[in-house]
Amino acid sequence: MIVRYGDIAEALADRGEMICPFRGCSMLPMLRQDRDAVHLKRHDGKGLNAADLPLYLREDGTPVLHRVLKVGKTGYLVCGDSCVEGEWIRPEQVIGIAVGYLRDGEYRSCTDPDYLRYAKGRVRNRRLALLWARLRSLGDGKDKR
Repeated sequence: MIVRYGDIAEALADRGEMICPFRGCSMLPMLRQDRDAVHLKRHDGKGLNAADLPLYLREDGTPVLHRVLKVGKTGYLVCGDSCVEGEWIRPEQVIGIAVGYLRDGEYRSCTDPDYLRYAKGRVRNRRLALLWARLRSLGDGKDKR
């Protein structure tokens, strides 16, 4: 079933799972806009792990699919695979989780060993990139924390 972009939260709540076209460039190189699709399941409320791909709603209601980099005490640090900065989200913002995706007509599960190697590598590399960016901003006097 193909679902319009704005109906994702409603469709997940009603149907429990869906496959929808991916929009945006934040998850490159894994997901390509208008070429790949994501298999989403309604979030069951259980905790997420590093490398999971939650679908969450930003404060303005925009649905976003990004990778969990770190599990904190009150939320998750998430970041797109091609993004520079991460953001913290609360568990109640999560409405779904990617369990697989379609790329070039082939279904790939998020439990596949090749995918898991890729995802864990992305988490490791993103954490290092975020740390490096923070260290650079401290040296420039731009970090406001």
